[in-house]
Amino acid sequence: HTEVREVTISKTLHLIGPGFMLAENNINTINPGEATFVYTVRFSKENCSVSGCVFLHGASLGVSCTAKNNKFANNVSFDNNVYFGGNVVVNGNINVGSHYYNIVVENNIIMGKATAGMGSWRDCIFRNNTFVTSASGELVSDMINCSIYNNIITQM
Repeated sequence: HTEVREVTISKTLHLIGPGFMLAENNINTINPGEATFVYTVRFSKENCSVSGCVFLHGASLGVSCTAKNNKFANNVSFDNNVYFGGNVVVNGNINVGSHYYNIVVENNIIMGKATAGMGSWRDCIFRNNTFVTSASGELVSDMINCSIYNNIITQM
């Protein structure tokens, strides 16, 4: 018996879940259940969007994807032209693999680093984020022609 550890979505998809931390916030009378993915999810097609979901083992966002109002319990990686913002919580690192362009990262809480693997962040915007990590070394690295403003970066 083989257990699936990763799911790849290869169609343009607009995935909308109910949100996260609904039971803790109790701001309405709807069912407090969350749209939770227990495996790593890879959005490999262009122009997808995901909102209001919980990813327990990380995610990978393809070219021109949008992610907002999500919770990632592990690392997240990006391709080019990704919008990653609006009440996103990441309990891990945000990563690009090799020379990725035009990524907007804004209004998030990231409990890790912004890393670039073997490449660099190019022409990206980091705005209104809170980075909190217990790791040593650089918290944000390998950036070329990026705008970084109004972020809180702290090491615990």
